Amino acid sequence: MILRRGAQDDLKRKEKMKVIKLILLITVLLAATHVHAQTEKKTEQVTLQLKWKHQFQFAGYYMAIEKGYYHDLGLEVTLLEAPDEGETLASVFEGEAQFGVTTSDILLLRSRGRKLVLLAPIFQRSAQVLVAKRESGIEKVSDIQGKRVAVEAYAADILAYLEMNGVTKSDFIQTGHSYSISELIDDEVDAITAYISDEPFLLQEAGVDYVIIQPEGMGYGFYGDVLFTTEEMIENNQDVVLQFREASLKGWEYAMSNIEETVDIIYEKYSTRHSKEHLLYEAEQMMDLIYPNRVNIGSSSTEKWGQILDAYKELGLLPKTESISGLRFQEYLPREKKD
Repeated sequence: MILRRGAQDDLKRKEKMKVIKLILLITVLLAATHVHAQTEKKTEQVTLQLKWKHQFQFAGYYMAIEKGYYHDLGLEVTLLEAPDEGETLASVFEGEAQFGVTTSDILLLRSRGRKLVLLAPIFQRSAQVLVAKRESGIEKVSDIQGKRVAVEAYAADILAYLEMNGVTKSDFIQTGHSYSISELIDDEVDAITAYISDEPFLLQEAGVDYVIIQPEGMGYGFYGDVLFTTEEMIENNQDVVLQFREASLKGWEYAMSNIEETVDIIYEKYSTRHSKEHLLYEAEQMMDLIYPNRVNIGSSSTEKWGQILDAYKELGLLPKTESISGLRFQEYLPREKKD
C-alpha cells in the first residue's frame, strides 16, 4: 500500500506522540516510586528514661507523641517510667535508653565519668523543696538540726542549699526516702524532700497543715528537670538528637498551652495514679517552674550553669578543676547547626 506524503507525516507524528507519552509515563512512575521510598523511610526508634512515674511532670513528652511531633520527624519514642528500686538512670548508662531526665546534678554525674550532655532545661527553677508538718516545729532551715529527714536520690540541690545555710549532713538524721507521703503523715520522719508540684497536694487532701522550705525562695538558683542525651548519641546520631530535642520542646509548648486537654490524655492513656485534680495542681505549680521570667522553654544560661558549678565546688561536691566544658549539646555541633 502506498501512502501519500501527508498520511506518512501523520503516522510519524502519532508514533512520536506515543514515544513522548511513554517517556512521560515512565517519568511519573519513577517520581511516584521515589516519593513512596521517601515515605517508607525507616523510622528511628529511641527511648526516653523518665525520672519518676507518669504524671504531669513529663507532659511535654506525652504530647509530642500524641500530636505526632516525634513521628513527623521520623521518630518512634518509647517512654520508660523510673523503676521502683535501683538506679533511675541505669537504662541510660547501660545503653537501653538514649535520652533521660535528671536535674542540675548532671554536673555531678559528668564528674563521675558519665558522659551526659544537656539538651534543654525544662524547669528553669528547681522543683525540690523540704516539707514538714507544721506541728513538728520546723519553720526554717536551722530547725531541722537533730531531726529525721527523708532524702530522695538526686536531691543534691537541697543538700547544697542546707550546707549553704550552715546545716551539714551530720547535723540531721538522714533516712532513705520511701517515696510515699505516708511516712511524713504518720510521723515516721520529721521532714522529707519533695517536689513542690506533687507532694503538697497529697498533704492538702489529707488535711495536714504543712510548711514548705524552698531554696529558690531564698535566692538559690538551680535548674530543675533537664533533658539530656549522651556524647555517644550525639557523635553517632546527631540529626536524631536534634530532631528529638525539637519535637520535645514543641510538645512542651503544646502541653503548657493546652493544660486541660493534656491532663485528660495523661489520665486516660498513661496513668490514673494521680487524679485529674492532682494533675491540674501539678500543671499550675509547673507554670512557675517553666516560665519564671517569661523565657522560652528549654532556655539555658551558661552563666547560671557556671554559678551552679561554683556552688557544688564550694560544698566539696566537685573538684576545683571541674568545668562546664562539654556540658551543652551546642558544643558538639558544626557551626551551621548551632543555635
